[in-house]
Amino acid sequence: MDLLNIGATRGNESAIRTQGNKQDNKQDSQTDGKDAFATSMAAAQSTASSTPSVTKPDVTPKASSGGFNLQTIEAGVDAWMEKRRNTQGIGADFLARVEGTVDAYRDVLKKADAQGGFSKPKEFLQGLNSQELHALQTMHSLADPINVSALSEEGALNLLLPQTMARDLDGNGLTSVGAAQLLIFPPAHAPQSFKDSWEQAMADAKPGMRLNMEMKMWMAAGGGLDVPGAAVDGRVAYDKPGFDYLGILQQVIDSTRENLKYQSTAAQREFGQDMIDTFQRVRDQLIEAKETAQA
Repeated sequence: MDLLNIGATRGNESAIRTQGNKQDNKQDSQTDGKDAFATSMAAAQSTASSTPSVTKPDVTPKASSGGFNLQTIEAGVDAWMEKRRNTQGIGADFLARVEGTVDAYRDVLKKADAQGGFSKPKEFLQGLNSQELHALQTMHSLADPINVSALSEEGALNLLLPQTMARDLDGNGLTSVGAAQLLIFPPAHAPQSFKDSWEQAMADAKPGMRLNMEMKMWMAAGGGLDVPGAAVDGRVAYDKPGFDYLGILQQVIDSTRENLKYQSTAAQREFGQDMIDTFQRVRDQLIEAKETAQA
């Protein structure tokens, strides 16, 4: 793979695009992390009792769905859209374009579910018309029109998933969405307690700070392609069961505090201290969640 050219995503979203995205807003040089997507939800069962039974929706993935179920994906789209609406600094024009496209995107997902598109995503995309491909492009903020023949299976599949559910199928630390290569943190496989703590702490963070913090965590977790120890047995380090996110948080806090000694301006020191304070909020919330779960 070519050397990375890390830049901010279109629409100031919390991912860093490399190849496939023409935007090139480079992050601060100080910056120092797949969810095995929930693929099997239990089939609904009615409880036999004296009261009338209530049948829950059957969300068991179809045999042709590649292990995905449409109901879960649509819920992921809802969460993705809500995150975009609440992201500070996101452009009104960009948000309007996405809001105007989400229904067409949902229609493509329903079509994929009906035609087995999640199990053979590239083959499915080849059957879409230009309007449907444009809906995928807009929803994922891709700079260029989608050239299906040039996509990997990973890149094709992730066009059919909300970003929060995207899979890094080849385990290289980057997530292909279309032709774009993304740094996504927290990864979808991270414990829910960590993702919740991260989002709560990031609620008031400016996009630039959030991107810096995501990069620091991603690098510390071993997600970088050229970072020693990034790949273990073909998988990124933070894909291992029981990965110590709390320990990585403390490492990043310590390294960011050390870097403060070398900042020459008050603005740089203030920026660094703000990051430390936010990292500490994530850490404290994660500790609290862990203690609550053990109580």
